[in-house]
Amino acid sequence: MDATFEFEKHRHAPAKYSRTLFSKSVEGMKRVEMIRQKREAAFIQKRQAKAELIEREKDRKEVARDMSLIRSAQAGLRVPKPKRAKVLVLNDAEMEEEDEEDGVQNSDSEEEMLQDSDAEQAEAILN
Repeated sequence: MDATFEFEKHRHAPAKYSRTLFSKSVEGMKRVEMIRQKREAAFIQKRQAKAELIEREKDRKEVARDMSLIRSAQAGLRVPKPKRAKVLVLNDAEMEEEDEEDGVQNSDSEEEMLQDSDAEQAEAILN
């Protein structure tokens, strides 16, 4: 037979008092109570985890529904314009004056290369 049935059979029968039996019974009752509390705590935590997921989903739906209260309807319509960098363009006379101040004289091909590279840099900055 099963130990549970044996225990149930002798449950209502009076037992002879034994100090060891009594102490073991009290310890067993404490252990049973501790196990019950752990199981109850685990059950509650599991329920709270599900409730937290449901609450988060509810919050997401509420935010999606009431987005107009959080953000203006026109917030996405305006696109900020990129800031343009100021480009200093020197004409040929000013460039020659700078070269003379530096003591460097460029040939015509070098000046053309400088103008081309300056134009490319200005174009890259604007884009």
